Amino acid sequence: MKSLKFGEQITYYQKSDLKNNSKKLSDLILRNGFKKFNLEGITSYFSFRYPIGNLTMFEGYKKVPCGSKIKNRKTGNFWYPKFKETKISFEIAKKRVEELLIDSIKNLTKDKKIAIPLSGGVDSSLILALCRKIYPKKKFTHTVLVFTEMMNLNIQD
Repeated sequence: MKSLKFGEQITYYQKSDLKNNSKKLSDLILRNGFKKFNLEGITSYFSFRYPIGNLTMFEGYKKVPCGSKIKNRKTGNFWYPKFKETKISFEIAKKRVEELLIDSIKNLTKDKKIAIPLSGGVDSSLILALCRKIYPKKKFTHTVLVFTEMMNLNIQD
């Protein structure tokens, strides 16, 4: 079993037995149970919204890293990105990255309504700024109040 290059297909395994693996962590947990939670995996989940690296939230279970496979009771890479160094100025690199991002957004949003959830992070803010640049007259963000938040509002006339 292997995990695809960019993590589109994740494989999980039990550390004590690499043959015991599955594409669904829940299947492994239901089949074998677990003794305790993995605090490092839980901490990374709350910090980054997912367990980083090969961590899971359950002690004794791991993810096969992206671009890796299980073979002969070991995990190993079958693919690793290769980067070649290119000598260009910062200004040219900045312009090229902006062009690539704008092209990508245009391809993904062509003939579609767009709503951008803002997390407060750099990436969602960047996507919103580029959408505003591409489509200056469109509206992209909306406010959503959850019922519990509405209960705490002090609305006065």
